[in-house]
Amino acid sequence: MKKNIMTTILLFCSLLLTGCGVSREKLEEQGIHTELYSAELLSKKIEEAVLADEAAFRITYYGSIEDLEELSDMTWDIGYVNNRYVDYIEADYEEFKGYVTADYTVHTMEEDMLKNMLRDGDKLKVYSADFAGIDACVTDMMERRADTARYLIESSLPSEEMYAALNEILYGYQNKSYAYPYMVRSLSWSVASYDDVTELELNPQYRTEAKNLSDLPRVNNIRKYVEAVSDIWNQNNGSSADVIMENLPLTEEEIFAALMIAEANAALVPCEAGEVSYVQYAGYDDKYVLSAGLIVPFDAQDLAPMRDVLAAEVDKIAQEIIADNQDAESRYRAAYEAVTEAAKYDDDIAEATEEESVTDDMRIFRSAYGALIEGSTVCTGYAKAYKAICDAMGLECIMINGFQDDVGHAWNMVVLNGETYYVDCTYGDTGGGSRYCLFTEDKLKDWDYVIDEEYSVYGLK
Repeated sequence: MKKNIMTTILLFCSLLLTGCGVSREKLEEQGIHTELYSAELLSKKIEEAVLADEAAFRITYYGSIEDLEELSDMTWDIGYVNNRYVDYIEADYEEFKGYVTADYTVHTMEEDMLKNMLRDGDKLKVYSADFAGIDACVTDMMERRADTARYLIESSLPSEEMYAALNEILYGYQNKSYAYPYMVRSLSWSVASYDDVTELELNPQYRTEAKNLSDLPRVNNIRKYVEAVSDIWNQNNGSSADVIMENLPLTEEEIFAALMIAEANAALVPCEAGEVSYVQYAGYDDKYVLSAGLIVPFDAQDLAPMRDVLAAEVDKIAQEIIADNQDAESRYRAAYEAVTEAAKYDDDIAEATEEESVTDDMRIFRSAYGALIEGSTVCTGYAKAYKAICDAMGLECIMINGFQDDVGHAWNMVVLNGETYYVDCTYGDTGGGSRYCLFTEDKLKDWDYVIDEEYSVYGLK
């Protein structure tokens, strides 16, 4: 419990002189700066020491110890900091002719909580008692993922009215903010008044699966969203990809279309996904969080070593191509040759796909892992492998799902010198040869390729 006391120890210096007092002006002339004692002065010095994390400080008072006998009876705990974080103080006095030096030792409590309160210069930051102020407090709490956080709010209302006002704002915040439902399962708070400020203490229970807001990518168009999700899935084998969407309202149909494109282009996931899923965390503002995941028949831990093997092989191929080829076109063609040399078309998987009897193990072969590591795959594996190698070389490339002669198919689109071209490693490896590397839009139509409608959200038709 806080003890509002001051222990006074009187130390009389052997040099203590008697006689007429010395004026402050005389002391100033001797280089001795003095203060006139007041509770306000002492409380200010204590607050400054606490905020500076200094346990001791000295004040030189004008006068004698007798003049300060009332010191222990006067109030020094003025202001929020002294009331909230100072347990007690000790003081040692030494008297000289005309002045007294006072050495104070401050004993504080809850030091860690004080250190985590935000500062405005050498003072604690004070927030406005409105939605913007509370928004800033809760956002800071979530960004730091603080288990308990304290903030100072301007007090312009009586404590009861302030409590009611903050309650109303906080309840409204929970419905308005996009970040709150993503980060926090529940939030409790308390309010206490201290002189001219109100302390707001927030105690959240976080969603354990939520990531730090500062770590989430922010996007404002579907292409960037697809790229962000694919990148995350490439790293975590299709586990949750959480992205902040800004000014990008999407229908459920558009979200699923974007996620299907992202799944196709997450080329380092060593297993084709059966489904995609998502959860939307939204308020009434123009931002929301989409948390999306791939549903695969294997645990992410089991896929991790396979993903590492695949990534190493992709990087090896990419580095060899870069070393031997100086321009983008030759690198696109070399990647085509690398994929067609590494993989063979698997008729059994193709037949199972057509009969909708694909097994869990077959989903591994329908990935880039099947093409580059197992050496046996179908069109999806060819296209994912080509995508992975191009990504590793920094070349623009996406995998496309659609139809060719009314049969489900997968291939790639690339951009070379500002022009769009297409690459079909599957047909190139099954008798088509080099004509299926970098063919034009006209050939795409002549050869009866049709891109899935879902790619319209990506800007492809």
